[in-house]
Amino acid sequence: MIPRPKLIAFDLDGTLLKTDKSVSDKTIFEISRLKDLGTKVVICTGRPKRTAEPVIKKLGLTEYAIMYNGAFLYSFKNEKEITCFGMNKLRVDQTISKVQEKFPEAMAAIETRDGWYTDPDYYKFRKLRSELSSEPTGVGNLADFITGDVIKLLFRHPHKKSSELATALTGLDVHGTWSFDSLLEVSGKNVTKANALRWLCNELNIAAKDVAAFGDQNNDKEMLAWAGFGVAVDNAVPEAKAVADFVTKSND
Repeated sequence: MIPRPKLIAFDLDGTLLKTDKSVSDKTIFEISRLKDLGTKVVICTGRPKRTAEPVIKKLGLTEYAIMYNGAFLYSFKNEKEITCFGMNKLRVDQTISKVQEKFPEAMAAIETRDGWYTDPDYYKFRKLRSELSSEPTGVGNLADFITGDVIKLLFRHPHKKSSELATALTGLDVHGTWSFDSLLEVSGKNVTKANALRWLCNELNIAAKDVAAFGDQNNDKEMLAWAGFGVAVDNAVPEAKAVADFVTKSND
């Protein structure tokens, strides 16, 4: 373990949050203690801004937040976008076409600065499974909703796992990852939590050796490998544990 990290990055779901998505009082206390010691604490999550914001504000971590698996950096303290590594319409159209060419039943959705949008099949699939935590901003032909950068592209399939869907991305200028088996999350090439954290640390003049990172999923493994001290929780997937320097207790 490095003597005292200058910056600690935490994933949310499966790591800082309990399995029931709650935040323990102990976690809130420890986060506050780290801040009092002068350690910068940064959330690195695959969540979009709309679902990450309530948790981040509850934790009091409003200075910097890395969301959408590294595609979007934001300061809730200043209510200001720091930077965005989005995809243009052509890249999104090409990706959707190739994935659905290989897997015709694949359903798609997009995350943008303005909200999130789904194709009709994606919406019906989530609705039938009671998986909609909030209604999408729009449902229809995704090409009609793209007026600027797409921050993240999402794919689901009634039978295929995320890892199988990811095989359709070969040759495309994108990066695919997942935090659970039923959702493939696609960002621009080289967009990862690790690269976003590297970008932020360069801005803050903090070296990788002075960073600790905590995570549990496939979308955390690059971050755990990059940080000077990578920690996987006990409930982490094998891929995350394999690159971590240490395995700690589970998120519960």
